[in-house]
Amino acid sequence: MTVKPFRETLFNELKDDEFAAAYLEDAMSDSTEEFLIALGCVIKARGGMTRVAEDAQLAREAMYRMVSGTGNPEFRSIQKVLRATGLKFSIGPLTEPERVHA
Repeated sequence: MTVKPFRETLFNELKDDEFAAAYLEDAMSDSTEEFLIALGCVIKARGGMTRVAEDAQLAREAMYRMVSGTGNPEFRSIQKVLRATGLKFSIGPLTEPERVHA
């Protein structure tokens, strides 16, 4: 049996909309930095920085900074990137355990 590298398996899974949405949501629950890094993985899995930057009408260099983990992107930039990858931003109520830690 051949074992696939984790990154290859992850990128294949991230092509699925439901998996990608859950992946980003989980990362967002950890931290903004984790979300931005996870967004970078989704971008790479869905065509790469150049294609997504073109679709989002953003500079490729700005996208690299955005998903570096230390980036501070504008909300509208995140919306453009999500739309270019076939996803959207959504808001929901906090669960009780999340309310305690807020």
